[in-house]
Amino acid sequence: MLKKLFCLFSTGLACLFAQSYVGPRCEPIPEVQKIVQEVWRDTTRPMPGRLDWQAAQWERWLEKYPRETVLHRRYYLLFRDDIPEKVEGIRRQYLERAEKNPKDIQAVYMAGLVLEGVDTPKAIETLERAVKLDPSFGWSYLTLAYLYGRGKSQDKLKAAENMAAYVKACPQNLESFSLSMLNQYGTPETMVSAARSIRVRLEKETDPKTLQSFSDLWGLEFKTTPVAEHSKQRERVAADLGRLERLNPKPDAEWLAFLVDGMKQSGAAKDVPAVEDRIVREFPASFQAFRIVMQRWDAGHPRPKPTDATEVWDRFTKDHTAAVERWMKQFPDQETTFLSMLLDDTTALPPVDPVRLRELGDRLIRTVDVKYGLSATPRIQVSTRAYLRYRVDPARAGELLESARPLMLKERARQLQTDNLLDSDRTEIAAWHDSTELTWAGAMATAYRRAGMGSRAAPLRSLAEAVQPAKPEVKVQRFAALAEIAAAEGKYTDALALYKAALDTRPKAPPVRGRSDDQLLEQAREIWALSGGKDALWALWSKPPERAGREITDSRWEQPRKPLPQFELSDLRGHTWTPQTLEGKTLLINIWATWCGPCMAELPHFQKLYEQTKDRSDVAIFSLNVDDEVGLVEPFMKENSYSFPVLLAASYVNRVVNSLGIPQNWIVDKAGVWQWQQLGYDSDPDWERSMLEKIGTIK
Repeated sequence: MLKKLFCLFSTGLACLFAQSYVGPRCEPIPEVQKIVQEVWRDTTRPMPGRLDWQAAQWERWLEKYPRETVLHRRYYLLFRDDIPEKVEGIRRQYLERAEKNPKDIQAVYMAGLVLEGVDTPKAIETLERAVKLDPSFGWSYLTLAYLYGRGKSQDKLKAAENMAAYVKACPQNLESFSLSMLNQYGTPETMVSAARSIRVRLEKETDPKTLQSFSDLWGLEFKTTPVAEHSKQRERVAADLGRLERLNPKPDAEWLAFLVDGMKQSGAAKDVPAVEDRIVREFPASFQAFRIVMQRWDAGHPRPKPTDATEVWDRFTKDHTAAVERWMKQFPDQETTFLSMLLDDTTALPPVDPVRLRELGDRLIRTVDVKYGLSATPRIQVSTRAYLRYRVDPARAGELLESARPLMLKERARQLQTDNLLDSDRTEIAAWHDSTELTWAGAMATAYRRAGMGSRAAPLRSLAEAVQPAKPEVKVQRFAALAEIAAAEGKYTDALALYKAALDTRPKAPPVRGRSDDQLLEQAREIWALSGGKDALWALWSKPPERAGREITDSRWEQPRKPLPQFELSDLRGHTWTPQTLEGKTLLINIWATWCGPCMAELPHFQKLYEQTKDRSDVAIFSLNVDDEVGLVEPFMKENSYSFPVLLAASYVNRVVNSLGIPQNWIVDKAGVWQWQQLGYDSDPDWERSMLEKIGTIK
């Protein structure tokens, strides 16, 4: 493979690199666009052979189209992201090519790209040189915008400047990466300019694949149109749809889903069900049909509340299991999703069938391996959530956990190797891997103990002791891992003391689905029995400690403790919000998007909290929406009867946070200092009360 690429660079095609022909400066020619989509989207081949096949395909097409930068990018990124053990050879050859061809814009650009994350300052320097070498070569600006948009190299002003330069060089480009960067780093002026140029292009297009870029165009136009004029924009979308429907008389599922997206943005939500029915009827195995069927089932079967009766939960679980088994036959491409669901349902509905659990667990791991490649996560989850907890097969669990170890270390190294990570991000990634390490060590000790190989657990102790967590929930994991290691060594007194510490310090109660799902307490009870502890004394030993009042957990919260950056944002009524208009109030700000599943679970609670507090003079509760398709937001609010204020804020939020995960909740004090940031959805059944108590801690 490397030899073939070397030949590509140094022999038969070298003359092409020396010629003045630069190749496409913005996006690939149509033939290459088609090739890229076919190779990139082909997931039918099993892993890991698929990676070798993709590499061979990129090499094949590079021989035919050596000046197509998109092919070089895809080829290099395949090795960087999926075949890291071979990437250094690829990187070296691109650097050597630039050294030998210092005036070849593609060679210089690729040298800058391959240095990203390895020597990011040098990457930026090389890309800046590429800009001077050929100011019309758009890829240089685009990659600079990406590098200036994140990490240690972050400079949002330079990111915006490079995005503007890119749009000037490539005003009509529809490449997905460029549109993503435009939404993140483009100024309103840059977005307006790009939208105008893209509309001119799309209004002349007839190719259905290209025409689907209207979705991106509508998003840009809504984002840059004053809210008061959104009704006119919806009329424009409706007019576009009238033309688009006539251009494709034989639509596929993807095209029909694109039309549905446009209908929602045009305000024609009443027409959506009929088109969705058509997708399910004519393309019953498509991904688009899968989404529709799942969404409709969820809407018709609300998830019970944690405090609902066991019978209610069991009935819901049985109905869900039956539905998933039907879906597996209809949507075979979604097998991994359905197997994970069935595994959850099987463990939630006692008595657990160990044979079925083993069958589902092994099948899930095999399916993930074939579709996505070897991964530690399913091995650890199946071992801990199923095989060990329900005593299916400790030997098999041990095998899975041992095979997960090198995969864990490889993934940790991959995520931490870039030189451009912020220290805060590096700490967060390391903390996540530490948590995984503790889960693995505790499970490995359990597997050894149950398989009669407890003496093999001793080396796990130093591994667990080396982790010094800051977060309360990870401290609990450390106590539990050390407890299992002690139990494997037969030190039951030590193990029970460690389990007691874990139980007494855990920051929140275990989840409830009609019945308590307390795996930590189950593990402690097992060791209690092994130690000869009497049942009559178990209740006394396991009784939670008395606490003064209701403890508020900080397990999902971080403390930015810095001024909230200035903003001037419009809500859906066209009103302008600034920090000055909110002065003297404590702020609770929810960050969400219409496409975010966990957000859908949290927003009903947020609406209730808004209704409880909207008349208070000391607190202001509102939300920041980060949808790129802004036209979907108002119809979504009406459909769900939500009345909390929504500020359209995708660009603002992207400037404020380094990497965006949603939902989030921010609490800002009366002086404008950003005191708390909650990451993810907390499924606390008393969410509103918990949030009010958190707000109450701000003085």
